[in-house]
Amino acid sequence: MTKKGSFFWGAYNALFSVGYVLMLPRFLARMAKRGGYRRRFLERFGIYEDDVKAKTRGASRIWIHAVSVGEISAALSLVREIRRQDPSARFIVSTTTSTGRAVAEGRMDPQDALVYYPADFPPVVRKALDTLNPGALVLTESELWPNMLRMAQERGIPTILFNGRISESSMRGYRKIRPVMRAVMSGFAACLAQSEEDAGRLAELGAPSDRTRALASAKYDAAPQAAAMPPDLAAFFSAAGVVAGTPVLLGASTWPGEEDALAGIYGRLREAFPGLRLALVPRHAERRREVAAGLRRLGFSCVLRSAGIPERVRGNEILVVDTTGELAATYQMATVVVIGKTFLSRGGQNMIEPAALGKAVVVGPHVSNFETIVKDFLADGSMIQAGDLAELEQAVRRLLAEPRTRDELGRRAAMSVARRRGAVAESARVILDVLRQHGSSGQSATPA
Repeated sequence: MTKKGSFFWGAYNALFSVGYVLMLPRFLARMAKRGGYRRRFLERFGIYEDDVKAKTRGASRIWIHAVSVGEISAALSLVREIRRQDPSARFIVSTTTSTGRAVAEGRMDPQDALVYYPADFPPVVRKALDTLNPGALVLTESELWPNMLRMAQERGIPTILFNGRISESSMRGYRKIRPVMRAVMSGFAACLAQSEEDAGRLAELGAPSDRTRALASAKYDAAPQAAAMPPDLAAFFSAAGVVAGTPVLLGASTWPGEEDALAGIYGRLREAFPGLRLALVPRHAERRREVAAGLRRLGFSCVLRSAGIPERVRGNEILVVDTTGELAATYQMATVVVIGKTFLSRGGQNMIEPAALGKAVVVGPHVSNFETIVKDFLADGSMIQAGDLAELEQAVRRLLAEPRTRDELGRRAAMSVARRRGAVAESARVILDVLRQHGSSGQSATPA
């Protein structure tokens, strides 16, 4: 390594260490508030319990990392497709958040290992690689961790980027550590991007052009075409007065400020649509008290899903689905879906799932996490983008008043998703080709 390269690696590790220490109090506070983080906390430092060690002992596995709920769905779609193409494949799946882990636990094959992703410190990464011994490392979307990539590549472990995307704001940050990024990006065995634009940004950072391909987003494949309605969730809506034909405005994966805004719109729309109900699914369920308190300040009462089946309702309460893993089923109850985090400068949440179910979807102006996807929907005339809250209210009012317009928008949305499926199958084929070229099986020997 050159002196310049050594300087940049040293600077990266120093800045990461300082940043990690500074963020630790906030992280611990969030851990206490959200719950679930204490469990297997040491995995974040490469220290694993015996069950993980037993599953990863022997021949190597394919390690797939996905940061949270949205990414884990695509990652598990990839797991299923690789296993379909090669039934002998075995996996390690990692996630960063406790909510992502909770979703993965309910969907994973028990023979595969589930862990938290380790912090990007060299000693921690080294310990994780020593214990897990992956035959390949697959990182999803924007999870470009320099130390993990560098140390895996130094061990001859093929590294693959799956469903890769890089926003322009992220590019500005990566350009500041370009020598570090170029060193690790050049070592990728394959970079599978969501779009031509993402592929170009990856190439600019140093990804080999002959190993970089533009596919569609894997989230199109991960989006369910139908979602089972849990009986207790159906009972919750029924007891709250939501029956067949009840118009429901759904705020999906909302963030602070968006619940209050949607409640205000709901209050004004009820004059024209007396039977209208508002359902909110906060992105973080632990915010339930904060959300409920905000609604009460605005003069609304609410019913919390976590409180069980409501006994007495007046018929105008706001329904707060403050549980993990029930958003997909809740979409079935929606007449119009408003996607959260798109009215804040945060990049947006996943709008593909309700579109796949044929729902009329409205997003706000901030969609940098789904930039190409939203462009595709808008080009197809299958989604509405509101520039601000006033435009949102106008769009929702029109969709509620015009069933034919609403149904046509939903029909086009489902078609937009259907014709873009296929990235997961192609990604699985590429990953298995890489494994064959590197002589890695992705299989696990039977634990001793």
